Amino acid sequence: VNVVSPTMGEAQEKGSSVGIEVGERDFKRLKVSSGNKLDEKNAYYFSSSYNTDGGWRDLQDGQNLELFGKHYHKTDSGDKITTTFLGNVLRSHVAGYLTKEKYETTPTDSGLSISDPYSNYDYFMVSSRLDSDLGNGFSLVVEPYLRYDQSHMIAFWNTKTTPEDTTKVSTLGLKTSLTKQLEKVELTVGLDTESTKFSYKEL
Repeated sequence: VNVVSPTMGEAQEKGSSVGIEVGERDFKRLKVSSGNKLDEKNAYYFSSSYNTDGGWRDLQDGQNLELFGKHYHKTDSGDKITTTFLGNVLRSHVAGYLTKEKYETTPTDSGLSISDPYSNYDYFMVSSRLDSDLGNGFSLVVEPYLRYDQSHMIAFWNTKTTPEDTTKVSTLGLKTSLTKQLEKVELTVGLDTESTKFSYKEL
């Protein structure tokens, strides 16, 4: 749930940008970001990147898409509501390992005995955080969130069967904290709760 991102003021200053990166082994990356103030009570920030990588040896290429979005809202009473979305989609081929003899004779080999050692991973999270000033030095933070991730891969390390594994994890959570500002110190108590559903399937 913890994400490093601009504050509302920083998002307004960033504006929009587009970047392109290239590197060895067919590495390419496109980055896009935008942040702006919608009105006196709302602002947003969005960033995305997509990259492809040809890999070092055969069967190690990959693609990765990252999405990040944040909406800032200030209520009439002065409370702040920050809604965050995070997504990551990864499609790649995994690397094996080479014996000493194989490295000496064929160092460019992938080290894999299977034809398509893929690894797919999807991750999504959305949260909404309320920051409220209760007065008398008290402040309250409430942040519910939803998180989902799924991985689907060939277990290349199991050389006998190389099964296809699918793992799914769904999470519903809530983070809360109450802070009291004293003259020289700040006291905080919090309660975090989380419910997770896990499933595993070998194909």
